[in-house]
Amino acid sequence: MPQTYRTIFEASYLSNGTLLSSLSFVAIGVVAGALGWRLWRQNVRWPAIFISFICCIWLIASVSFAYVNVRDARAYKAALREGRCEVVEGVVEVMYQQPEGGHAPGDRIRVGGRKFEYSYFTSRLAYNRTVAHGGVLVQGAKVRVHDLNGAIVKIELAQ
Repeated sequence: MPQTYRTIFEASYLSNGTLLSSLSFVAIGVVAGALGWRLWRQNVRWPAIFISFICCIWLIASVSFAYVNVRDARAYKAALREGRCEVVEGVVEVMYQQPEGGHAPGDRIRVGGRKFEYSYFTSRLAYNRTVAHGGVLVQGAKVRVHDLNGAIVKIELAQ
């Protein structure tokens, strides 16, 4: 009887909440910009100039972060749809486990002879949930991993 798999993780626009958090940062920048504009209109010049300067830097960074997340999500979804991901199947062997508090490299695992490393503390739409944070890639789990340039974009767990 052939092995059946259930999808546990699939990268998308909403995976990991990363895109949502980056859009929240953009919203904070817009609100701060409105505050700076209001102060400027009330002739409170120096605070308005300071807030506007910080707001410009904030918006450049947060819009860039949001753009990268949207770009990655599109690339991940297209690769999965078109079958351009490298698929590795096997039993998970945990070689190193990232501590819950971080301050160390991410989890290092091996599946079907292929090594993967991922960290809970990276802001990516790809899989990043370590064992210490409730991840599914634990010792002995039989999985199918879809990989795109080192990013785990889909995980299927054997039933």
